[in-house]
Amino acid sequence: MDGAKATLNSLCTAMAILVMHLNKHWGDFVENMASELSENVDHVTALLLIIKYMADICDNDSIVIEDSIRQSFFTFMDNISQQIFEGVFNYWAGKLLQSGLGVAASKAQPSPPGSAIPTDRQEIEALKLQRLRSKLVDAFYCWIKLRLPD
Repeated sequence: MDGAKATLNSLCTAMAILVMHLNKHWGDFVENMASELSENVDHVTALLLIIKYMADICDNDSIVIEDSIRQSFFTFMDNISQQIFEGVFNYWAGKLLQSGLGVAASKAQPSPPGSAIPTDRQEIEALKLQRLRSKLVDAFYCWIKLRLPD
């Protein structure tokens, strides 16, 4: 993992843990975060990582936290699940479908052989959409897994 991805993962994990601790005092945090991080594909990718990590850490016993805080976070996650599914997952899945869900990727010309860096703006945008689709599925999977009975 390169430095930028490691930094992004660390920051998103920290935000998820912050939500775990502050959810009682900042009830509209997720709503605020979703509105602030919905401007472009890069921001939404970060939002999806945070949402994914929120679901991951909710049931992760390796994160040492007082049981009452963990239980409060489970309740918080139950309360915001509809907002997450409708306001984030459904919304961005719809946006991906409207964008052609890969039309840009099929039209983009491949980079020259031996080149790891995309050269065409359209190819870069197609790669961003592919990454967004992947993050959307990952986050959705974590939330579904969290919602399933043990």
